[in-house]
Amino acid sequence: TKPQAQLLAPLLRAKAPQTRRTVFQLLDRLGHDLTVPAHELLDDSDSALSALASAWLVKPGTDTAELSRLAAEDPPSRRASWALITLAELEDSTGRELIDPSFRSTLEGRLNARDPLEKVTAAIALTHSLQRAGDENSTRILGEKVLPALMEPFLHNQFFKDFVPLFPLAGGRVKRITGVDLGPDLG
Repeated sequence: TKPQAQLLAPLLRAKAPQTRRTVFQLLDRLGHDLTVPAHELLDDSDSALSALASAWLVKPGTDTAELSRLAAEDPPSRRASWALITLAELEDSTGRELIDPSFRSTLEGRLNARDPLEKVTAAIALTHSLQRAGDENSTRILGEKVLPALMEPFLHNQFFKDFVPLFPLAGGRVKRITGVDLGPDLG
């Protein structure tokens, strides 16, 4: 298993996205520590692999300090956006506050970004934080800023590279804010 993993690991740099995805999944099955490759693959050219790496990191024991460092990058790169998604998903799965409340104003500013990835990831990350705060201002921001940022790409056909893997995450946040399940195609 360890020798197999050492032979497979270099294939994470293969040109073909399907090869990188398959190798990542095989290494995971072999029990290989994918922490470093997962962080590196958050900005893979293949959005499905970025999503796979993010999902792999959503587990107990993940180093949230590195994810927080990446997510705080300003302006955010794709890797920073996927690190933020990973932190938001970790918050949801553990119930722990992982996104520093002092970062909330930065995320609120990103809701006005032109880049749909930056906007949607900020909205996804803010949903849990603002709902946890539960005050009147947080509720207003959820309704007036976060919900439109989540819905905009879908309502205005703003397709972007990471649209498909973010679709169910955004839909789940819409359901959480509104209480309305928009079906399997949107959460």
